[in-house]
Amino acid sequence: MNNDIPLRIDPVLFAKQERQFSGELVVADLPRIVEITPNPATQIVVTMSFSKSSLHYPLVKGTIDGEVVQICQRCLRHTNVAINSQFELLLVSGAAVESASQEGHEVFEYNEQHIDTVDFLEQEIILALPIVPKHSLLEECSASAQKWIKNKEHVPADQPKENPFAKLKDLNI
Repeated sequence: MNNDIPLRIDPVLFAKQERQFSGELVVADLPRIVEITPNPATQIVVTMSFSKSSLHYPLVKGTIDGEVVQICQRCLRHTNVAINSQFELLLVSGAAVESASQEGHEVFEYNEQHIDTVDFLEQEIILALPIVPKHSLLEECSASAQKWIKNKEHVPADQPKENPFAKLKDLNI
């Protein structure tokens, strides 16, 4: 992890000081992201700025930009998935969640004085990733996957499907 990104965040102190930082994360340093990518050498650029909300809760605004390699679920080959995420979260302890949610921002609840930066950023990266990773264009998939998908597309949706048990009524049993 780049030295500009702190290992732990103290939301109250950072908001009071209006801290800002940016840096690069290597996917290899993100345990939950490593599990879902075959190439942990890629980098992700992060920026975060802290301030106080109108009700004086710590507010963090940030961006996450980069690219990770995932397995395309159509052809099972590697595909690059772009991450371009912006977030704006109120950082609140458990007791203040209800009152903080009235401000209209998304709420991130924490139970200790500090937030683990890697854990926090991993959660935001996971939210930015697609549920089903796939190549952006079908032409980028393997030939067999393209053929299978094109065959599926040519079956009209309104075409009646044959009941597999229909032939049983013709049997003399």
